[in-house]
Amino acid sequence: TFIYGGRVVGEAQVQSLDCRLVAEPSGSQCGMEQVVFPKPDPREPTQRLLSQIERGVLVASNSRGLFVQRLCPIPVSWNAPQAPPGPGPHLLPSNECVELFRTTYFCRDLARYFQGLGPPPKFQVTLNFWEESPSPSHT
Repeated sequence: TFIYGGRVVGEAQVQSLDCRLVAEPSGSQCGMEQVVFPKPDPREPTQRLLSQIERGVLVASNSRGLFVQRLCPIPVSWNAPQAPPGPGPHLLPSNECVELFRTTYFCRDLARYFQGLGPPPKFQVTLNFWEESPSPSHT
C-alpha cells in the first residue's frame, strides 16, 4: 500500500518472491519484478522525493523472512516486528541487506497466541521514505 501525506494513493501485489520498488520502470532488471510508485500530483512534495529514488529498494522474501536493501540515496526508515528496541526512526543503511521479518519468530509468537500465552503476532512491515533528515511529522 502506498501512502502519500497520510492518504492511500495506490496498492500493488507482487507475484514473485523478490521485487524492486522504483519511481520509474527500468528495462535493465533481468527477471526481477518492479513495483512502481504511483505518480503524485506535480505540485506535491512527494514528486521531489520520487525523483531521488532512482535505484530504489530491493525487497526479497524466502522461508527465513523478509529482507530489504536500500539502493537509493535518500533516507529510508522502517518499522517491523524485528525493529530494534527504542524509539525510531530506524534507518536502513545504504547497500546493506536488513532482515525486517523473521519467520521463526512469527511462528513462535503465533503458537504462543494459540496457547493463550501472548498477543497475536505482529506481521506488518512499513517503509518510510524521507526528503531530508527524518522527523516524525514529515514522512
